[in-house]
Amino acid sequence: VGEARAQSRPGVLRVAMTAADIPLTTGQPSQGAEGVRFMGITLYDGLTRWDLSHGDRAARIVPGLAESWTVDPQDKRVWTFRLRRGVRFHDGSTFTADAVVWNLDKLLNKAAPQFDLPQATQGSLYTGGIASWRKIDESTVEITTKVVDAVLPYSLASVFMSSPARWEEMGRDWNKVAQKPSGTGPWRLESVRARERAELVRNPDHWDTARIPKSERLVLIPMPDVNSRVAALLSGQ
Repeated sequence: VGEARAQSRPGVLRVAMTAADIPLTTGQPSQGAEGVRFMGITLYDGLTRWDLSHGDRAARIVPGLAESWTVDPQDKRVWTFRLRRGVRFHDGSTFTADAVVWNLDKLLNKAAPQFDLPQATQGSLYTGGIASWRKIDESTVEITTKVVDAVLPYSLASVFMSSPARWEEMGRDWNKVAQKPSGTGPWRLESVRARERAELVRNPDHWDTARIPKSERLVLIPMPDVNSRVAALLSGQ
């Protein structure tokens, strides 16, 4: 294993994923938890996130693109999220309440031009309890759940925010966006080839300096067979 490590270029992290294909890159990744791990929290952020910075205790939910949230004491189905200011997508556009509404429409509003069935299907596990959503002001959104739902902050950690500006730039075509997606996450997608590999580069401008990657590049290779992964590790691949 030491010999295999010596063959890797400095600053490049190569990962053989247990996934059989490159997860969807447009915002709501496929391939289950492996997709969330390698194409969700890498390229994107949610309003909340799991704190994965400690290996000696269970992860907890902490603020993400939302700095804080409250529940209406009169109607506990109504949640108000205060958004983090100054965050930009990889394409340079600004993250705002309009972007949150746009992304929830992308997953839940079949009449919205940006509605995307593949993403809606992948995100349904996390958005199924949401009844409505609206912008209060540029940095505040309100989300109402169908019933009193204490796990909403946990669910929203896997509802990722993609750039409305990039979707417009790509001619409102999600297939084109998939080749050049834009989130707010600590990695940016440089290239992707289905069933072969995806190459990501670090985002030095990520809003959370503690999460800026130490590696310059992340190479993701789908390799579901455990024996193949072991062989690739031992051979230096």
